[in-house]
Amino acid sequence: MILKASLTLIFLSAIECQEDPLLVQTADGPLRGGFRKTGTGTAFRSFQAVPFAAPPVDSLRFGAPQPVTPWTEERKASGWEDIKCIQYGFLYDEAPKVQGTEDCLYLSVFTPANVTAGAKLPVMFWIFGGYFQSGNNAWWAYGADNYIERDVILVQPNHRLGPFGFTDMGIPEAPGNQALRDLVAALQWVNTNIESFGGDKDRVTIFGESSGSWAVSYLQMTPYASGLYHRAIMQSGGLFNPFWLWQTREDAVGLSSVLATLYNCTDPSPQGKLDCLQNIDAKDLEESINLGSEETLGIQKVFRGTGIIDGDFFPDIPTELVDRGEYNHVDLMLGMTKDEGLLQTVQFEINPDLYGLAQVLWKHLGPMFLFGRVGDYDTWPGDWEKCQDITNAYLGSRWNIDQEHFQNLTDMISDAYIWYGTHNHAKWTAQHGDNVFQYLFQFKGPYGYLDSYGVDSTKYGVAHSDELWQLWNIYFGNYWVNRPEDIVSVSDAMLEMWINFASVGDPTPPGSGLETAWAPVTPEDHRYLVIDSEMRMDASESYQARMGIWDKIFEYPTGNTIPSPDMKRMRENMVRETSDMWTPVRGPGEDLI
Repeated sequence: MILKASLTLIFLSAIECQEDPLLVQTADGPLRGGFRKTGTGTAFRSFQAVPFAAPPVDSLRFGAPQPVTPWTEERKASGWEDIKCIQYGFLYDEAPKVQGTEDCLYLSVFTPANVTAGAKLPVMFWIFGGYFQSGNNAWWAYGADNYIERDVILVQPNHRLGPFGFTDMGIPEAPGNQALRDLVAALQWVNTNIESFGGDKDRVTIFGESSGSWAVSYLQMTPYASGLYHRAIMQSGGLFNPFWLWQTREDAVGLSSVLATLYNCTDPSPQGKLDCLQNIDAKDLEESINLGSEETLGIQKVFRGTGIIDGDFFPDIPTELVDRGEYNHVDLMLGMTKDEGLLQTVQFEINPDLYGLAQVLWKHLGPMFLFGRVGDYDTWPGDWEKCQDITNAYLGSRWNIDQEHFQNLTDMISDAYIWYGTHNHAKWTAQHGDNVFQYLFQFKGPYGYLDSYGVDSTKYGVAHSDELWQLWNIYFGNYWVNRPEDIVSVSDAMLEMWINFASVGDPTPPGSGLETAWAPVTPEDHRYLVIDSEMRMDASESYQARMGIWDKIFEYPTGNTIPSPDMKRMRENMVRETSDMWTPVRGPGEDLI
């Protein structure tokens, strides 16, 4: 049964203590937190709206995060906070609108009630998903209960989104990668302050799902994060997935010029673009994330946030960094759900006319679904031929894009979006001797992401983000009580593995009591743990065959990812609205009950 989380369920609790456990002295100033209770009655400390960087407003819009102005009086951190960076409310509202604030660089810290400075508990640093366009660290979206009850300190930062988080003008005042720089700033805050909360600064695990997982993968590639964390968990996403790759600085600066022309900026110099775009109303600037192209029905977006290879924050193309071993070598857990592609292919079930339309328009839609192309302007020679080869390998022909081949279509898009990049990330880091554990989540529970579209998720496979129901409680305003025994078993096992990994670098260490030992990936043995009612290690023939298709056909870019854009053509082909045949992305809690 699911209950809506409310203040009647999680409430302020008065706990007497000779020392003041709610007053913590940080390097920036004193914080006063509050007591909360989990759904099972376990007390814990909550510190919310803790600033880790100066507000990125006015002349700091598009800049790298700057230090907080210190304070001397107690700062209240005991409230129920829901601070969002500027975004469309895709994850929150049925009718999305621009919401949030630019003054959003705050984090939350949740600890067990009686932990004191010097306790050195493991620290887990959660990065929310949302396509780098939406989401935040709200207590009601990803509740701390499951981690607090297992003696973990949980840190949840915000980061900038959309144009505020990824605009690169090639100058220090607008260096690009702002969202990822925000996360580095939050990790620096943890490194400086977490021991005052009872955490171990030498046992920090970053973990995230979807774009949060992409962020984790990017943080592994930047020397700016070196030494700030020690383990990483990537859930369904990473920078090596063909659908969503990085950009070069030339790519990104070119796109910032297009952005400036859209807002009628007349001075094309970097400083001129900066001055102009810093004076655009934040809500008006946020509208740019809706811009797509006619060729792909407005589905893929022109200004999609991603990592920018600038020669500094990212010294080189990620494939080159990994090949040379020049990245942050940390213990790594990563994986995917069985049917990641349902995130997209559910649209064909909602509107079956898309099957025939995709057959006809596959020359445009194919490169979009497989390689993340927006339109003709960013399509490379050879894309269509590769798209045909991949499509034929999974479906036999694009004319087989129909309901009968729904699972084939889902598998193909799963691999483009998540599977192939995850496979390579595990393989390549293991080749350098890193401690790597890969999983495949295929447990089918009663709730899933597809429910938010009004689709009965029980009739389909295991979609993108479905594992989050087992890891979080509260999850997007829903508190799950009276869970069936099989769900409790899978959830408890996953949480034990996640926290074991964060604690000691091994999800199933000796003495853990877990029945299946999770073997690491090695160059000789690329198996993964199947997470289901019965756990097992596997490397199925189907998995190997699907990864082999991409090995044979796909090539990672070695330079720019966008051909020199024709700005005039780009502007002429841009559309603000997605086709009404495509249902907007929605939050996992909507329309559930």
